Amino acid sequence: MNNAILIFTTMGLLICALAMTVLLRQIGLISRRMVELGRGGRAPGLEIGTAIPVCQFNLADGSGKLDLSSTGGRPVILLFASLSCGLCRSLLENLRDLDSDVLGSVVLMLLDSGPWKRFSSELDDLGLKAVPVVFAVNYVEEYQITMPPQVYVADGDLKIVEAGRVFTVNELAKFFEKHIGPSDSNALSHKQKEDCLEQ
Repeated sequence: MNNAILIFTTMGLLICALAMTVLLRQIGLISRRMVELGRGGRAPGLEIGTAIPVCQFNLADGSGKLDLSSTGGRPVILLFASLSCGLCRSLLENLRDLDSDVLGSVVLMLLDSGPWKRFSSELDDLGLKAVPVVFAVNYVEEYQITMPPQVYVADGDLKIVEAGRVFTVNELAKFFEKHIGPSDSNALSHKQKEDCLEQ
């Protein structure tokens, strides 16, 4: 009898703890939204309409370069995120649920440092093997990254058309769906172009 009471009490406490965690997370999301609205609704980071500051990157796995000027006019989504950030991780865990056309436009700008081996298996487990990854710690200042997860959508001319923070894949999809049409080409090219700033 005492064991049954103990089990039910433990289960009740676990359920309460889980509910409290979900509630605190929602409060955190609402608070962040209110802070952004309190700034006049301006998206954090670079202004809409400005050219992206860097468009050639070394890929994190050492396989070559990623040249955003070689996308054939297709919009590109730069997702600045960290595997150590709870909100980022929640977003990355569901990124594979995006439509393949959308996912094919994503570049993961990883705000973590360390050897590639440390992250490659973790990203594979998240189903992100096909997503190009760039170690982006050195680009935080140029891209004015304030707090991840932060997203930029650049059009075919490499000008920023959307910018801000997102917390779910649904928000991410809505964030740039108007810029990506079904007729756009699928893949990002790694070929270099001389007119793109290299770092």
